[in-house]
Amino acid sequence: MPPSFSVIVPTYGRPEYLRAAVDSVLAQTVDDLECIVVDDATPIPVPRPSQDPRVRLVSRARNGGPAAARNSGLQAATGTYVAFLDDDDVWVPDRLEQALDQHRRAPLVVCFQSVVGGSLDARGRQLEGDVADSILDSITPHLGATTCARDDLLRFDETYRACEDVEWWLRIAQHARVAT
Repeated sequence: MPPSFSVIVPTYGRPEYLRAAVDSVLAQTVDDLECIVVDDATPIPVPRPSQDPRVRLVSRARNGGPAAARNSGLQAATGTYVAFLDDDDVWVPDRLEQALDQHRRAPLVVCFQSVVGGSLDARGRQLEGDVADSILDSITPHLGATTCARDDLLRFDETYRACEDVEWWLRIAQHARVAT
C-alpha cells in the first residue's frame, strides 16, 4: 500500500542543511510517508541522510537544476500526495497533518509558512478554489508550503533554471483547485 505522502527534497551541495530538513520530515505527526532526497549530481555525492527506511536517495547522473531534480523525485514518488521541501528549509511537526485535512476540499493545498525564529501563527496568501486568473496577482506560494494529489500533479518545465516554481504555479492553477 502506498504511503499517504511522498516528500521530495532536492539537494545540491548543502549537506550542512540537508540533515535538518530530512529530520523535520521524519518528525511529522503523519508518519505514513516516504522522503525522497534527490542528489542533483553534487560534486561530492550526498550520503543517505538517515537510516530511517522511509528515506530514499535518488542520485542524478548530471546536474539539471531544481526542476529536473523535482521531476526525478516525482518519478520515484508513490504517495497519494506529494509535498516539496527545499534542502535548506524545515517544517513544523504538523505540516503534513494540516495539508491532509485540507485535501478533502481540493487536490492542491497551500499551508501557511513562517521564518525560523518567527511567529508560529504566521499567515500568508489565502487561495481558494479556481485561482487560474489570480495566481500571479501576488507572490506565488513557496513550494515548501504546497502539497498536491499525485494524480493531479504536473511535472516541472526543465528549461527553467530559475523561477520554475512560478511557471509551474501558472500551469497547475489552470488544472487544479486550491485550498489554504
